[in-house]
Amino acid sequence: MTAIVTCFDLKVWQKAMKLALDVERITEEFPARERFGLSSRMRRAGVSAPSTISEGHARDSRGHFASHLSFAWGSVAKLEKQLELSTQLGSMRREAGARLLNTGGEPGKMLPGLKNGLLRRAGSLARGRPRRKDLRKLPYRIAQHKPVCVPAPCINSTSSTTNHFSGGTSCR
Repeated sequence: MTAIVTCFDLKVWQKAMKLALDVERITEEFPARERFGLSSRMRRAGVSAPSTISEGHARDSRGHFASHLSFAWGSVAKLEKQLELSTQLGSMRREAGARLLNTGGEPGKMLPGLKNGLLRRAGSLARGRPRRKDLRKLPYRIAQHKPVCVPAPCINSTSSTTNHFSGGTSCR
């Protein structure tokens, strides 16, 4: 097993890149009326998947990478639906659409597995002592909690109408 140093080493990125190239090539044959419609949307979704995978790989944590894999998975799913729509509209031949759907299915199947693997590994690492940067994300900082101090009422019962306070405080 080879070490993954860059996003180019990821099989899912390679397959998503092949899908993006195939989409670029096939949409060149679309009718002129689709140039700014479905063709443009398909190209953007095709390019989005490998771009988002590489962006997530460049992030500093497994959690960020996993969320970017989810975004890429959404782009692949969107592209699959657009491919189906373009074949039904007759913008591309059924054979080409079926081939692209099979190509698009590969990263679509690989992305959830990679995401779940990253989250499992991130979860096993998070069981130990929390890191300082993780503590900054907590909405309620226990370490900096200061008790609320209010004046304590005097227990002197000689005057029932006046409210006397002792010099001390009562903390809650």
